[in-house]
Amino acid sequence: MGKAFVDDLRGQNQGARIAALRRPLLLLHAPRDQIVDIENATRIFLAARHPKSYVSLDDADHLLSRRDDAEDVASLIATWALRYLPQPQVSQAKAADALAEETGLGKFQLALRSGGSRWLADEPETAGGLGSGPTPYDLLASALAACTTMTLRHHADSKGWPVTRIRTAVNHRRDRNRSPADVFSRTVAVEGAIDDTQRAQLLEVAQRCPVHRTLAQGTSFDPVAFETPP
Repeated sequence: MGKAFVDDLRGQNQGARIAALRRPLLLLHAPRDQIVDIENATRIFLAARHPKSYVSLDDADHLLSRRDDAEDVASLIATWALRYLPQPQVSQAKAADALAEETGLGKFQLALRSGGSRWLADEPETAGGLGSGPTPYDLLASALAACTTMTLRHHADSKGWPVTRIRTAVNHRRDRNRSPADVFSRTVAVEGAIDDTQRAQLLEVAQRCPVHRTLAQGTSFDPVAFETPP
């Protein structure tokens, strides 16, 4: 870029152009950026119309030269943009409880939609992914952790016990010496003024949460069907 280009740019009303974009805008800026200062970023943000978002990138540099910064920004952009992208075409006759669709970023990154929420799933870098989201087994472990915690909350409330907070940690591993080889382990933390008998009862209840029973009893599967493109 030469001086003439910069001079010409200064003569343009960029604020008006930004205001007329009529597009969602995500503005990313690092406070320590030595090339574009915070005032410039602020003017862009103020000129833009909603919907717009501003994210401060802490100590990143202008070119995101550190790998961690670049990966964080890529994941942030992908997640932010999901709500503005065209919705995947889902058959209205049989709406899905969960939907996974490739984003085109990396080998395994997926955009997930379920229960009115959206997020990313991925594989770690060691498996050829970007490490931008939980793995399928992480999601399965999360389902067990969520169901266990909700079940314990329901039981504690129904008994009128003064339980203030419940936390369930779940780990998954494969043990070839056991059958089935997939093993889930849980650690439950319960805060509140309850006695040992009540704690023991909660641990027993944890074994009866619906997801636990589904995993323990096994499941049946309908044949995989191919959807006809519109």
